[in-house]
Amino acid sequence: MDTDLLNTAAPAPIRHAVHLPDDDRMSPEFRAVVRRRGEEAALGLVADLDALDRRYSTTVAAAARHDVRLLCAVKASTHPEVLRRAAEFGLGFDIANEPEFEAARGASTRARLSLTSPALPRREQAPLFAAFARGEIHRWHCDSLAQLEELASACPGSTVGVRVCLDGLDVPEGMPLFTPSRFGIRLDQLPLARDIAARHGCALRWIHAHNGSEENDIASYVFAAEAIVAAARAHEIDLEAVDLGGGLLAEATPEALDEFFGAVRAAVPAETELVFEPGRYWLIDCMTLITQVLDVKETPDRVLLVLDLGLMSHLQWADHIRIPTLGLLVPDDSRPWRLCGRSCFEEDMLDEWEKVPVAADAPVPRRGDVIALGNISGYAIELSCDFNGVRRPTLELLGV
Repeated sequence: MDTDLLNTAAPAPIRHAVHLPDDDRMSPEFRAVVRRRGEEAALGLVADLDALDRRYSTTVAAAARHDVRLLCAVKASTHPEVLRRAAEFGLGFDIANEPEFEAARGASTRARLSLTSPALPRREQAPLFAAFARGEIHRWHCDSLAQLEELASACPGSTVGVRVCLDGLDVPEGMPLFTPSRFGIRLDQLPLARDIAARHGCALRWIHAHNGSEENDIASYVFAAEAIVAAARAHEIDLEAVDLGGGLLAEATPEALDEFFGAVRAAVPAETELVFEPGRYWLIDCMTLITQVLDVKETPDRVLLVLDLGLMSHLQWADHIRIPTLGLLVPDDSRPWRLCGRSCFEEDMLDEWEKVPVAADAPVPRRGDVIALGNISGYAIELSCDFNGVRRPTLELLGV
């Protein structure tokens, strides 16, 4: 008998070539974890909880210096650990519906909750009105006059809020603000909102603005804050708080955050609370997606790298992905790489926003190699699906 057939020793594990982004925002410790997982083909999403804690800590400290209240938008990540840590750092939660209310309450029964919704399903209204009446939801911004009528009728005598848009204002050319907007009432409708509230013994004292978080900058926040404060004063509304929404696009450094918070705080009276409710901001540079190269294809004008994922399946709202630098498939061949998913959707291209960096001396990926993509947003996890059989990636949270 051939004794080799009886050899039960496990074969040596296959070590895969791993391509990492040239990204100094990834700590050396986390980079080593990602490389090791890539070599072992342990595919999926990996989150650096140490990086998340640093963002929470730095941003909360800067907000405190400028008397700013911060919330965490639950829609960006419903993961219990992400929310639990937010609550530990003193953040409240921005919610838009009953499932997000339950996720926030699961993370903390003491954290401050603020609800702003484009529209609530009818089945969710009564339980959320009751939670607001009990004080479990601390602020509520209605998105229309009809919503305000319903809230004030259900909770007479309450302090209430509305969301506004800047439609109809003379917005400076080039300022990144969404007009017309599908969110909120116009500022010139504030007297109607004030009177609706008053008919039910309610006081309209909270104003919210959806500032177009994909687009805005410091100047747009200041403009929105000044416009809201001026409108509230003109219409004799005693403004207790102004919430300028998400999209905190500043770098998570004390200097950048001081500039951002300081400029906007100066546009809001000291006696009025200033609130921001970032979502994707909290997870910037905190998550990496490890995936495998399934195929390399050529066309006359590009080289396609087919990965075991999909833009539609995994990476919606994951712009500014950090992609590894890749080498030329053929020497002196200037065709660019395009990274794509394996779904049947023609435009399933990962570099829709970020172009793939190319260098002649960089490694060339082959079938079976592993690619790590950095800066995956929380929204990408929330939006992931199993479209076209491309399974949603698992998520592992690591304190490195």
